[in-house]
Amino acid sequence: LFFKCKFVKYSWSGLNMEATRSQFESLTSATAVVQWKRPEHDILKINSGGAYRRETSDGGWGFVIRDHAGNVICAGAGRENHLLDAFQSEVLPCMAGIPAASHLGMVHVMA
Repeated sequence: LFFKCKFVKYSWSGLNMEATRSQFESLTSATAVVQWKRPEHDILKINSGGAYRRETSDGGWGFVIRDHAGNVICAGAGRENHLLDAFQSEVLPCMAGIPAASHLGMVHVMA
């Protein structure tokens, strides 16, 4: 689902990782679709996700920071090799998203 988000596609393209995004798009993801809920006014929300392929130990991750209106403030994504498990692929975007928010001076952030 994350790799199919139309806003995140621009981030992958901007990072010259469209081919990687296309590969990850075919991976199995959550079966239930959860609708995004807006944060309160003056609060930014970080959504993150990861993908892991057990056969190769490769995976990808991404995060998006949005405001109360759903506007994308910042996004990031990456690909990793030699992951230990799916949990690690879920932790990586947190390790990137929180510092990104801090670097931009964001103080009212929720995950």
